[in-house]
Amino acid sequence: MQENAISHKLLALRRSLDLTQAEFAQATGFSLRAISAWETGERIPKNRNMEEIERFVAQTLSSTTKDVGVEPKIVFTNTELMEAEENMYRNKYEQLLEKYLLLQEKMLEMGGSNFQKKPTSQKKKRA
Repeated sequence: MQENAISHKLLALRRSLDLTQAEFAQATGFSLRAISAWETGERIPKNRNMEEIERFVAQTLSSTTKDVGVEPKIVFTNTELMEAEENMYRNKYEQLLEKYLLLQEKMLEMGGSNFQKKPTSQKKKRA
């Protein structure tokens, strides 16, 4: 699918915690399918989901980061979120357009020349 800055950050985050997708899903309470879709860029996590992931990361790293005075936080800019969504929708649009064109081609091959446009009925004018 369409990878983006968010998918790269989530993948790097999970790997930095040394967790498999299944372990990360179980620990955060999300489905394995959701984690996979987010990491591949197929879908983008909603803000509330990002907050949950952020809380999990903060709790997981709190003992390590307290020693060095660092507070863990995932930083996603609005630009990254908008670009990721735009890419996802563009990708879906291109897939739908491709399917439509293939369908139209098949219909024409089957003799469906009337597939292109349906005639509109015209009302008779009264005198």
